[in-house]
Amino acid sequence: MRYIITESQSDEVFSRLIEALNIEYDIYYQSDNGFDSITANVRIFKNEKPRGYYHGYEFYFKYDSRFNKLTYDGRYPKIENTEIFQSMPQSMVVKFFINKTQEYLQKYIDGGYSTLRRK
Repeated sequence: MRYIITESQSDEVFSRLIEALNIEYDIYYQSDNGFDSITANVRIFKNEKPRGYYHGYEFYFKYDSRFNKLTYDGRYPKIENTEIFQSMPQSMVVKFFINKTQEYLQKYIDGGYSTLRRK
């Protein structure tokens, strides 16, 4: 039997899947350059033990101060290669964490915690 998951459903499905597998993640601000870029870090845990890259996975975003908008600009290392995500579609893993880090950083900027300058 095959199930087709639409793109709009993928974040919700992925969120339920990692919850069922007892996988947790923590997102935190890492740095910004004060003008047009900001970085967040994601750490992965399973059963409260760190998994994957010990120092976490960095997600880079460009910031457009005219529109208060973040645009994804890359990541390092590849979070989809973490052993606990090997059986999951890579594009679903990447999209989920891009969306979560972007939401986190947008709230961080809007809260005035960043040194990024808003015009």
